[in-house]
This record gives sequence, structure tokens and C-alpha cells, in this order.
Amino acid sequence: MRSSKISLQTSFDAQQFDIEFPKSILPSEIDLINEREKRAAERSYKVYGFCFENESLKINRYVSLIIDEETQMTLLYNVKHGIFLSYPTSDLQIGNAKITFALDNIKSDLAYYDFLELENSQEKYSTMDEIFEGKYKLCLNDYFFEHYNSTDLLIYNKMFKEVIQTNVLGHELLKYFTISHKIQEWYAEITRSGLNLPVEKLEKLIVDALESKVLKVMI
Repeated sequence: MRSSKISLQTSFDAQQFDIEFPKSILPSEIDLINEREKRAAERSYKVYGFCFENESLKINRYVSLIIDEETQMTLLYNVKHGIFLSYPTSDLQIGNAKITFALDNIKSDLAYYDFLELENSQEKYSTMDEIFEGKYKLCLNDYFFEHYNSTDLLIYNKMFKEVIQTNVLGHELLKYFTISHKIQEWYAEITRSGLNLPVEKLEKLIVDALESKVLKVMI
């Protein structure tokens, strides 16, 4: 369907229809990528995390819970956004539609993906300069990717429907943040690997990934 000259013939009431498919199905995403490249060097925008005033928060009304007794995992499904998250049942305490957590990263994830009512929380903003100074850790969001051509690929944020264009190396570099790390740890790992990459290219990758919410800030 992505080839430039594929046509489909079908019959309906003895009539013939030719349907020609477009060469690309991603024109809006490509425009978005080009626009982001113009703004990638700017650090004036902010990214956010959540600070919680107490450890007991209410689950949003459009979130369903499924507890698997066999695997001892709790599955949370956000009907509004079509997002699944799962955690060991021992890490969650659920009662009367409220939830408490054994690990800070769980409540950060649930807040970020709109699983919680946030009356008892505050948004905390962090600038890009604070991130590059190592004040916060970064973590990779849920995403999928597809190859754009022989060298480049597109990375999509599953929930927010954002996209960035990078290459295979950029994808591998971002995968380091599958487990949350400070950016200085990332730089150190790249140096140890022997990759001689310009700092400005690495910074641009981080800026693009944060702006498209492929990366999130752990606050």
C-alpha cells in the first residue's frame, strides 16, 4: 500500500473503481519532525513531573484493575487512553479505589499516564538546563518504532502520539534510559564504549526525545 503506483480494482453493482494509494502515509508526522528540528536547540520550554503530598491517591474513574493470582501481577488499564501498565501485586496496596505504592517510580508512571486523580499532588517543572546539569533522572516511555528508510527510523510515543525521527544508533542510545539514569551517566557510558559522538548531537537527541515525550523526567 505504500508503493507509489498500486491501484485496487473492485466491483460494486457491476461498476469498476480504481483506488490509488498515496506514496507516504505520514505527511503530518514529517512536517512535525521538520518543525521540531528548527526548535531543537532551544531550551526555553519546560518539562514536568509530579510531587505528591501524601502516599494515598485516588484512581481515576476510567481505570480498571485486574489482579492475576497466578502470576501475582496487577494489571491497570486506562480506558480513556488505551494504555496498560502492570506491576507486582506486592508493590501496590489497593483499597476503596485508593492506591499506595512501594516504589516512587510507580506513582510517577501512574500520574504521568493519567491513571490517578491528582488533587493531592503538584506539578513540578524542570528546565532543560537542570536536566543537563544532572538534577533529575531520565526514563524511556512506552514507544514503538518503524524504519523510515535504509538509515533512519521513526520513534512514536504510544500514549501522546508524538514522534521523532532518528537513526538506529540514536535508538540504541535512547534505550539506555530503559532504566532511569542521569544524563551524566549516559555520557560516561558512551565515552566508555569508544563512540566519538559530538556533544551537540547527543544534546539534540535528548531535547527531541523529551519534547516528544519519548523520554520523561523522574522527579
